[in-house]
Amino acid sequence: MIQTLGLRPGPPGYAGRPVESGADPLGASRLDAVRTNGAQFRPVHHQEPTMKTLTKDSRLHIRCDQEMRRLLDKAAAYVHMSVSEFVLRHALERAQSVVQAHEAITLSQDDFVSFLDALDRPAQANTALQRAFARHTKHVQ
Repeated sequence: MIQTLGLRPGPPGYAGRPVESGADPLGASRLDAVRTNGAQFRPVHHQEPTMKTLTKDSRLHIRCDQEMRRLLDKAAAYVHMSVSEFVLRHALERAQSVVQAHEAITLSQDDFVSFLDALDRPAQANTALQRAFARHTKHVQ
């Protein structure tokens, strides 16, 4: 739903562009979507680090050419951030997305029900599993 439109100020010489009022400065939605194919889940809300409140005790050096630097400077200026804050914020958002993609699974409703059933009724330990437990107990104390 589009509310009133306004002009966002930009760097010197920039006339502004229309934006939704109340929109995120970067235009990104903060709603977390969960693909469930019918199964019901509660959405997981990620707490985004606030750049101004973090104690920064580590440095990250990045080399880039002049064209990349000009683009980063321009983009950071449009959203009223330092280049460092702009790069860090977007790198963290992308990093969270990559980690989420590698650590989460999506199941159909039937697969989800099967998964819950398997958790409720675990299979009996076979000989190989019993040997593995014995080796684990022997090596890990």
